Amino acid sequence: MPATCAVTKALEHPFVPPRPYPASRGVNWFGTDRLWTFLPGDGIWGLGEKTFWFRENWGRYTRSGHSIPAIDTAKFTVTARRLEGAAPPAAVGQASSSYREDDWKAFLVGGINFPTTGCWEVSARYENDELTFVVWVVPDAPVRQTQDQAVPLSIAVDKSCRIEPESDPSVVGGRVDSFRDDAICHLESVLSSHHIEEKIRDGQRSRFFVRVAEQEYVVQNPTDRPTVFIVRHDVPESWIVDSDPPPTSIDGSTAVFRLMAEPGQRVRLHVGMHRSDSIN
Repeated sequence: MPATCAVTKALEHPFVPPRPYPASRGVNWFGTDRLWTFLPGDGIWGLGEKTFWFRENWGRYTRSGHSIPAIDTAKFTVTARRLEGAAPPAAVGQASSSYREDDWKAFLVGGINFPTTGCWEVSARYENDELTFVVWVVPDAPVRQTQDQAVPLSIAVDKSCRIEPESDPSVVGGRVDSFRDDAICHLESVLSSHHIEEKIRDGQRSRFFVRVAEQEYVVQNPTDRPTVFIVRHDVPESWIVDSDPPPTSIDGSTAVFRLMAEPGQRVRLHVGMHRSDSIN
């Protein structure tokens, strides 16, 4: 991390949320009672992050029938700008209401995908209240834990759905090699096909032999905590990934996807690739 990026790190006296929000231990709460969030202690984020936002007035809402109303979520916006040079805008998802009875109560949860690494300033606004902080974005930031288990666990899987030992120890135990557990990750389908495409450009007719490879991951969170699945999908030379959603990042010849899963939740990820070869 360059010295020119003054990331917002953990405070010596972190913000303490007002009631009914409890003062969760080990969490770097940042903001004021009018708008707050939590930040990583080292100021590092990945290219794709799930964000959580809190406000004192939202504490009166509950899960069943009394969630944070749409009129409030419509007033809430998040923007991001790169501080060390021009970059395409970050893709910010619309925040939605969520609720956790034991600790976080009512809050908004959203997502943000950065188009490139570097030093980024993130600003959240609700009416006249604004919260701004700086993070250093890297290709694949580690998923951190806190004493009260507020931050998601992580499970890393490869193209064959093998679980990598870098996953959270509560999932892999003391394993030092990758292993398979179909209850956590399995492939629903692995398909390949080919076809001929024809294109006419500037009066010139061209034909291409197109090969397509698709597979669908099905992952399930076996824990009692929110978990992020880090799926690493190998991409052969000259092949192009055209999945929707696109990869969170590309690490050499590997496409990296990040999937959030609530406790017990099952999530699907369809990954498609193609290669086009000209036919003379």
